[in-house]
Amino acid sequence: MAKFQKLRERWPWTLYGLRVASLDVAEERAPRRRRDDWSKSRLTGRKSTLDRLALFANLADERWGRAECLRGGLPVDPAIATAWGQALTSAGAVHPAFQVAHHALQYVAGLPGAQHRPLWELAFPRPYLERCIGCAEVEQIPTALIYAIMREESQFRPAVLSPAEAVGLMQIIPPTARLIVQTAKKTKLDPEALDDPDHNIAMGAWYLAGLSERYSHQFPQVMAAYNAGPNAADQWVRRAGRFQMDQDMFMEEVPYKETRGYVKRVSRSLAVYRMLYGLEPGRFSPVVQGLVLNQISGDLSF
Repeated sequence: MAKFQKLRERWPWTLYGLRVASLDVAEERAPRRRRDDWSKSRLTGRKSTLDRLALFANLADERWGRAECLRGGLPVDPAIATAWGQALTSAGAVHPAFQVAHHALQYVAGLPGAQHRPLWELAFPRPYLERCIGCAEVEQIPTALIYAIMREESQFRPAVLSPAEAVGLMQIIPPTARLIVQTAKKTKLDPEALDDPDHNIAMGAWYLAGLSERYSHQFPQVMAAYNAGPNAADQWVRRAGRFQMDQDMFMEEVPYKETRGYVKRVSRSLAVYRMLYGLEPGRFSPVVQGLVLNQISGDLSF
């Protein structure tokens, strides 16, 4: 029990911290850092903060906004971080707002709740909401899944390019994009327009739906395939079958360290999105639905 308590206190919104929270082993939820550490922020001064917020409210260049944030130091006081994030979001700078909120959450106690909900929503935002909902409905996958992938893959940067030449919100490589368009016969999508959110989200959602069917909606397997590719995931799935692994064990036994961590991060993000914005119909296995209900918190290639 003491080990559970320690896990819950030190890492409250990691995958296993959220799992322990579902066991209700303690009433108090401790922050990862002490609240009086807020004073260490270099920008908690009222005038400095308000002056910068006035600038952020008129931002037209996201890169400038991010540099301005980092130049002064990120705030750790939840109220100030929320104000910063909201100002950045109103200027269309979703990624810098995410960075500010994500940093401040390290100083916030426990799981998503009413007290700091605006900060959580900034750290787990829903940009391009209409497009994401539409693609999720067409492909019959949860909208929260699209956002969980988007958060971990690109941190909401529509034109980001990875070292492997994966592009955009869902981090799709051009050969995969061309194959998606050809296979799905989605003639309205342009595989060369991966920096366009509408095209990128639609292709990523279609690909996720295909992986979900391929792996019988077993979430850890779907995520492993999204990150490492289906060929590698197929081998791991066969091995899991031989050793009768459940989905938790499968996740822990993924041999690629990067993919193993990726699956855990996306699982956490999916759970937090559903905790914040509500559950929605999905086709995942009962195992995965149970993880989410209990408050649990790559590149594409063939």
